[in-house]
Amino acid sequence: MTDYYSTIRLVDKVDFTSQLVNLINGAVSIKANVGFGELQTKSKFMLLLQRILGLCFDERSEIDVSGIAKLGELDGVDQSFFELTEVDLRFIDQTISNIQMGIVEFEDCDNVKLPVNADQLIDELIRFRNNSDNQTTEQSVSEIEKILDSISENPEWKKLLPNSVSVKLTIDKNIIKKIPIALVSSILSPKLIIYSWSKIS
Repeated sequence: MTDYYSTIRLVDKVDFTSQLVNLINGAVSIKANVGFGELQTKSKFMLLLQRILGLCFDERSEIDVSGIAKLGELDGVDQSFFELTEVDLRFIDQTISNIQMGIVEFEDCDNVKLPVNADQLIDELIRFRNNSDNQTTEQSVSEIEKILDSISENPEWKKLLPNSVSVKLTIDKNIIKKIPIALVSSILSPKLIIYSWSKIS
């Protein structure tokens, strides 16, 4: 058991990449035909994780002039922090619906429903996994960039999107927002939690 867990890396680049791809367009969940209950649980976890990580930054583009605008970041964190609002639940339902239909939507692209090429992305992730042990860090980063770029290079999207819409820019902004969540998700895998616990005890 100790030998097995000693081979685990804190951050596995393949797991991180698959988490990131799944957060952007749900390709892994689409290909795996994940059921409603599991999708709902995972979506709730991701929302709470995003909320926890959000304690460190504020994405609002407009200046907040309300009476609580200057309160400290950690003020008011109580049980309600972990309760999901109606808006959160609608977002989760929409995310699950999109995954079950095999599509993705981006706000910047007028919420046009775009098909996800899950087969191609999973093939790329498998190829990356099979070659990752023999790659340098630079080669791995280049491979990850190619996988992420292939999301927006779906030929079916050109027929559905107007020429004025830059879906690549939208995805790139989305990637930047999702990197911390993907990183923490890959660290919080059951294997690593058990490994960390075995080191503590």
